[in-house]
Amino acid sequence: MKPAIDLTDPAVQAFIHVYRQRCERAFQAATPLEESVCPIYAIVDGDRLPTHIGSCVILSIGDHVFLLSAAHVFEPIGQFAVLVGKGQQLHSLVGDRFSSARGPSNSHSDDNIDAAVFHILEDVPPEIRSAALPLSSIDLFPFAGEHEVHVVIGYRTSASTRLRRELKSKREKYPSCEPEEEEYLRHSIRRDTHLALTFENEVLTHGRWQSAPSLHGLSGGAIIRVGGLFKDPKKDCASVPAPCLTAIVTERRPKKNEGFPVLVGSRIWFHIGLIERYLPGLIKESLG
Repeated sequence: MKPAIDLTDPAVQAFIHVYRQRCERAFQAATPLEESVCPIYAIVDGDRLPTHIGSCVILSIGDHVFLLSAAHVFEPIGQFAVLVGKGQQLHSLVGDRFSSARGPSNSHSDDNIDAAVFHILEDVPPEIRSAALPLSSIDLFPFAGEHEVHVVIGYRTSASTRLRRELKSKREKYPSCEPEEEEYLRHSIRRDTHLALTFENEVLTHGRWQSAPSLHGLSGGAIIRVGGLFKDPKKDCASVPAPCLTAIVTERRPKKNEGFPVLVGSRIWFHIGLIERYLPGLIKESLG
């Protein structure tokens, strides 16, 4: 159901105009971080060819390179290898996987944290290493103050194709903002551990309401906080917004009661915590 908004109201039109301008600025600010987001593939159901199942973000710390994703994305793959698309190639990467604890079902389908890190152990392909984000692009101390514009980056499975042994995936970006505190409470989400972004069932495109796209495959993708670019149109924004990776996409939840559907991401410090647990001292050493 489309939101109950009067698009002829001058105040609404003014808000939409300002919001669109800020979304464009957010897209531009997030552009340098885009290349770090890649699609993940797996051989499923006895198929001979890989199938696109999710997204991941490449991170480098010192000489080490990691793939950050949602634990449920890695679950059907196995423990020691992962297929990642980058450039014109599908890279088979060997390494170790660190994940948050499984849920009551003994799987990550009900793992509330749903965070996973894949540590690449063998020679890292140049395309992968050159696309990795440095620690300086990470929200090491997740921000929970003013509501700023965010950009979600990932690969939807419905936009991926597999034809004559050729795989194609399309990287996409979506702007959004955090809901008010009552929406966090409505969905039983803690803002200090998880990020929620509004994502309606219908979106406004060229002045008309259209069905929102399926987000399947965005799990494991990046949520970029564009620091200094605020949701409130009355608030002045920074002249040079500062983008940083603040969360990893885990799920989309339908609306509850009179609220909104939300996209949920685990705050990036869960992934950083996994790295620190299994490679103690690496992050502190890299930060000097």
